[in-house]
Amino acid sequence: MNTKKRIKFLLTLAVLAMVVLPLVAASALTVKIYSVGSDANRGYIYNWSGNPAQVDLHITDAVTDVNDLTIEWHSNYDTIDPNFIWTYEQEDPADPNIWNVTCTKPKPDGRTYTYPEFYVTVTDDVETKTDSERFFLYDDACMMGKLFFDVNPADFNADCITNLTDFAEMAAAWMEDYTTTEPLPIGL
Repeated sequence: MNTKKRIKFLLTLAVLAMVVLPLVAASALTVKIYSVGSDANRGYIYNWSGNPAQVDLHITDAVTDVNDLTIEWHSNYDTIDPNFIWTYEQEDPADPNIWNVTCTKPKPDGRTYTYPEFYVTVTDDVETKTDSERFFLYDDACMMGKLFFDVNPADFNADCITNLTDFAEMAAAWMEDYTTTEPLPIGL
């Protein structure tokens, strides 16, 4: 191969490298949220208002050091109901993967749950990727517990704590007689 052909070939390789390498690098960033201690592919977290839920943020990037990425959190409730309070705290500053996500309802509403979704957007020098996870968000731990566990029959006031308050309710009705002394009329 003569010198002119070699130079043309090397220039062609250089141009191809400038075009192809950014395309290869563009597919290097991946991001996925997993809820810690649960089925990773479920896509939702059972939780109650104000309780931090630990999430594992799996980030891979062949181009940029993971510690140099821009990580932004947001929620669909930022616009639906801005009174919901979201906090996103990195568990360990040295590890960008473990986060505590907390959603606090503005006030208990007695509904079974709300269904807010939160997102993470990760950006490197080349591209941006987003993933999301949903909460089944209950007013409190008691409301959520009633869904998954049998209610204790001794919990008379249904506050999920069997204590002296329940005993007082039972004692107040102790020895009351609800038996009838006469036949009841039909249609009562």
